[in-house]
Amino acid sequence: MYVPIIKWRQGEYLALERLEDKIKNEVMPLIEVPPIEWDFARGVLAKTIDDHLSRFAYRFHKKWEGRSAYIDFNLLDPSYRLIGNIHPVTFIFTELSKIGERAIPVTSPYRDLPYQKAIKDIINENEVEKEVCFRLSFKDLIKINISSEVDNLANTLNVKPREINLVIDLDSPNFNPISSFANVLKASVNKFKNIKDFKSLTIVSTAFPKSMGEVQRGSQTVKRSEWDLYLEYYSNLTSNDVTPQFGDYAIAHPVLPQQDMRLLKPAASLRYTIDNAWWIGKGTNVRDNGFEQYRDICKSIVSSPHFCGAKYSRGDAYIKDCSDGTGSTGNLPTWRWVGTNHHITKVVNDLASFGAP
Repeated sequence: MYVPIIKWRQGEYLALERLEDKIKNEVMPLIEVPPIEWDFARGVLAKTIDDHLSRFAYRFHKKWEGRSAYIDFNLLDPSYRLIGNIHPVTFIFTELSKIGERAIPVTSPYRDLPYQKAIKDIINENEVEKEVCFRLSFKDLIKINISSEVDNLANTLNVKPREINLVIDLDSPNFNPISSFANVLKASVNKFKNIKDFKSLTIVSTAFPKSMGEVQRGSQTVKRSEWDLYLEYYSNLTSNDVTPQFGDYAIAHPVLPQQDMRLLKPAASLRYTIDNAWWIGKGTNVRDNGFEQYRDICKSIVSSPHFCGAKYSRGDAYIKDCSDGTGSTGNLPTWRWVGTNHHITKVVNDLASFGAP
């Protein structure tokens, strides 16, 4: 399975919904519940936690159609409680259960006690098919005692290794030199004496720019170092090693800054994943110059050797229609789903092409 970490926002959940079924069947998204947006005009949160979470289960049901996913609440303030002092974890998983949806909660050894209790209650509601995701950072992974910390958490939650999906989230590291980094990573993973007993192991990272302000106007490519790292790690596996699943942050950086949209002038951009890089076409700000500029951006990728063809994914079809003038130029969430939809399709196909899980 491919494990993209995505924020549950319109562009991202539309990208998942519009994948072909054969691609969906190979994807296990790790969904981060996004933070509540800040109302900069009033100086308060834009919503209550109750309103913020009210449609999550319904959207998950409609967009992901009975498939499983990891769900993480790490971006929410740990003090949040819904009316009735209900923990967000408890609320979401209760709502999912009511409509027959199955998802897997995410935690780590360093979440607070109320969070861990909520996770434990959710896991142990299903004695027949327990499952949880432990998400560790690279900083966590290189701790001397991390193996015992994970064992302690497993005991606290009353789960066995075969019920744990271990996700190593490297965030956005300095990848170079790739070979040395892969060796350090492999040695750190192998500190877990029972690594073969876990249900799955996934390695996640990204080299996507932190800000589109770092990207120049026009078209350029940005190296996907996370893909190179995975290939390096994979190529040096021995019969004694566990084969990890590949994960990334799709076409985004892990950091989700809260910014006053009244002051921002975001530029038109298309993020298009190619073999070992992203092709990025960037225009001028859409507030002053509109979205028609996307037609020229789309023409640039369609006329290049990188374009996979209109039939490759729903995202590719949208790009082709826009370049031809037969489709809409959309808005900013449109181009997030378009790029993410193509990216996920591309990664699934690439993993299949060399036999990775």
